[in-house]
Amino acid sequence: MNSPILGMAIGGLTRKWGITEAVRLVREAGYNAIELSPKHNVQVLRELAAAELDTFSYVSIHAPILPYGNNAATREVFEEFAKFHARRPIKLAVFHPDPVEDFDVFRSVPFPVAFENMDWRKTSHRTVEDMQKVMTHDPHFKFVLDVNHIYTNDKTMALAQEFLEALHPRLAEVHLSGFTTIHDPLYHTKQDFLITLVKDLSQPIILEGVGEKEELRPEREYVLQLLG
Repeated sequence: MNSPILGMAIGGLTRKWGITEAVRLVREAGYNAIELSPKHNVQVLRELAAAELDTFSYVSIHAPILPYGNNAATREVFEEFAKFHARRPIKLAVFHPDPVEDFDVFRSVPFPVAFENMDWRKTSHRTVEDMQKVMTHDPHFKFVLDVNHIYTNDKTMALAQEFLEALHPRLAEVHLSGFTTIHDPLYHTKQDFLITLVKDLSQPIILEGVGEKEELRPEREYVLQLLG
């Protein structure tokens, strides 16, 4: 049986360690995938040499949360992502859909684009209907299922099945973390049902609950054990 593609989103780690050190920490913890999170400074991607990511079979980027449209901030993000993608091809660039002003600007970018469902704090893109509307803008747009976000909206998790039934053909990645206040390590919350919900999916799983380097290996081992 092949090992699942299991990665770590490094947004929390980069705040303390910087992007290059965060990549090293995730690599040494044994993950075979990684989601880079440049937050508000996309130029930090320039600090990463392509060779530093060679051990990962899957690399994605979580984009900054911006009002994407015909504006300078959008052009800067797209240019930096395109340059990085040319140096080290990424599997996916993940965006929050709720602040987007014009989805048409994503149609001509040279990297693969995906949008994720939102949590209870947002006023839109929490429902299947909203995410289906996003997908109608371009047949190449992909969907990222954020399990934590679904749980904040529906503790029964019936919403997860609704998303999978409607958007599984577009599903490219899964975001997974525990929930007590926001994104928490699953080996702390012990919310095993969130892990078993996605264990039969073949898409890469990106963990989002870790912000300390000491949590990296325990979180990986805990999730892998439940993924079977």
